[in-house]
Amino acid sequence: NAQPNNALFINYFCGRNVSICENTSLAGGGGRVQVGNFFSAKKHVEIGDATYGISDTSNIASGINANAGKGIVLKTWNNGFPLISISNTNFPKSPFTLYGNGQTFIGVKKPNPTGPHANAMLSIDGKVLAKEIYVNINTATWADYVFDKSYKLLKLNEVEKYIIENKHLPNIPSEKELIKEGSLDINVAEMQKLQMQKIEELFLYVIDLKKEIEILKKENTNLKAKTK
Repeated sequence: NAQPNNALFINYFCGRNVSICENTSLAGGGGRVQVGNFFSAKKHVEIGDATYGISDTSNIASGINANAGKGIVLKTWNNGFPLISISNTNFPKSPFTLYGNGQTFIGVKKPNPTGPHANAMLSIDGKVLAKEIYVNINTATWADYVFDKSYKLLKLNEVEKYIIENKHLPNIPSEKELIKEGSLDINVAEMQKLQMQKIEELFLYVIDLKKEIEILKKENTNLKAKTK
């Protein structure tokens, strides 16, 4: 068993190899393993050569195989500390960063720290492709209140007047309201509900127009009968 005062303890058994800097054919000895670099205090664990890395695609710099429990556990006591940072030398900034409070940023550009999305748990600077996306609406309301008898449906002439004066639909945010800090920000869940509200209002208008058309058709039929 390992002694508590040992700086390094390697349990060699079953013919398994323990190698450090084994490949000497590469410049710098191939790979380095550093744990607790006290003098620089920059990297506690470093795998592979920072300059040459691993060019062979069949090699893996670090592999963890687990069939139970947890493969990796990372803990930090600082919410603003980057828990995981993955970067590419061709990018000026880290394209993937996971912070201790769970906030995750993918892409070079991050939300403005003083903007409306500064507390976003996930920020992606780029396209997102998914087969299905669910938006969890915190409120229990949906646009079906339009079909309630107490709902006040504006007359079409009132809607026309509002559009002429305001250049947008009633109860729908204007472009000026949506554009903040030079970008167009839309709350997908809220906008989906507002759009459904307008769709349901349109159906009510169509139903009323159909009733009016049926009345006009009946009156027209009666007039034709009287003129014969």
